[in-house]
Amino acid sequence: MSTLTTNVYPVWRGCLLLIRRSPSDMNCPGMWECPGGHVDVACGPVDSVLSRKEALRELKEEVGLLVKPEDLIPLKRSSTTSTHQAYVLPLKGAQPPHIKLSSEHDTFRWLSMGSHIKESPMRREVFSFIIRNKKAVR
Repeated sequence: MSTLTTNVYPVWRGCLLLIRRSPSDMNCPGMWECPGGHVDVACGPVDSVLSRKEALRELKEEVGLLVKPEDLIPLKRSSTTSTHQAYVLPLKGAQPPHIKLSSEHDTFRWLSMGSHIKESPMRREVFSFIIRNKKAVR
């Protein structure tokens, strides 16, 4: 089965980058999420150069971040038939990176992984990532 969607969880100093869909966006307006979307080129069911390239394309399109493919850490798939490939992107630096949102999004924030989640509505996979990784990414 091919990978059809991808996303990246950018983490800086224990905080996860969340972006909110524009109220005028036709796809889930007002929804908090992480950068990602549909792949333009079908990728195999495992982490690959092609799947990383598609994840990086979405990252650049949605938040303007440019990083190297080797900076991405693949997340373990929940099943072998999954059509989604996700990555964690650990970011370094004294200051958070500059974020340049696409027209699909209207705001962003860095959510402390240890804080109470107030952002709603939030994509289910993002909420699950936060719950599973609260201590691991600090």
